[in-house]
Amino acid sequence: MNAQNRDALIGICAIAAIVSMIVLLQLFGEIDTSNRWRLTLLTPATSGIGDSSRVLLDGVHIGGIERVETVSTGPWGVRIVAAIDENVMIPQGVETLSVMSLLTGSANLYLESPTTRTGLAMPIDGTAELVGPIESTAIRDITLAIDERIGPALTAIDELGQAWAPVGDGVAILLGQGEQTTGPGLGAVVQRADEVLAAAQSWLEDPDLRREASEFMHMALAGVDRAVTALESFDGMIQTLDTESSTVGAELANAGRAFSAALHQASGIMTVLSDGKGTAGQLLTNPDLYNRLGETAKQLERLAESMRLMVEQIREEGVGPLISP
Repeated sequence: MNAQNRDALIGICAIAAIVSMIVLLQLFGEIDTSNRWRLTLLTPATSGIGDSSRVLLDGVHIGGIERVETVSTGPWGVRIVAAIDENVMIPQGVETLSVMSLLTGSANLYLESPTTRTGLAMPIDGTAELVGPIESTAIRDITLAIDERIGPALTAIDELGQAWAPVGDGVAILLGQGEQTTGPGLGAVVQRADEVLAAAQSWLEDPDLRREASEFMHMALAGVDRAVTALESFDGMIQTLDTESSTVGAELANAGRAFSAALHQASGIMTVLSDGKGTAGQLLTNPDLYNRLGETAKQLERLAESMRLMVEQIREEGVGPLISP
């Protein structure tokens, strides 16, 4: 190869290397060929954001970090200047976060839009400023997950504590440590209960008492058996009376009519005697005896009327109501 061809090949390789370097620098954002506007962030710490970090708005790449520097005056220790693409409008009220890159391991600036947008955007003349700490998205997501899963349990525990607070106050009062100290403490109550249990145990261990209790139980069981037998007999009697109620009613009706006729006849006889007719009437001249005979006649008439009403009741309702308690 002559010298001329060699020099030409070296020149071509140098030009290719320079072009490749320019392309790489532009791809990595080191050469800014676009018209970008500046966004300033004032924060107490960088949260891992550096000069090579990217800027994302709701996950979309919108620019990069231009410089990160410290601030000697003011309440904020770090100033971060981001270069935002000229066609990007950032809504007001965005939240500044840092998100770790899985490839490079460095943090990027993540701007999250508010849930409810007002339609207003930050100025693009370089005066836009965001002030406040930059929170990590990983820490925020972990906090939200913990709140979502443990929050209901913590709420339930808090409600349980509020519900059991009066119980704790009552226990404190029993122990004599609460506001009310006039009553007996828990120790005195337990001692008294132990004394009562000891007395009950000694009472139950008495052989005479156990024997008497056993005899009483046997007598009670025998009494219950007799009561059951009596109830069964009474039930059979009630069933028999209910079955034969019509026959008994008819017989009682006949007996009532015969008894009523006899009472009427006796009443007539008593009337004749009270008038002094016949031999028997001549003997009954005592006024006191006459008065007693008249009262007896009236009682017999009332008895006859009661028998008649009882017979009518048996015809209509049977014998059951008469023998029910």
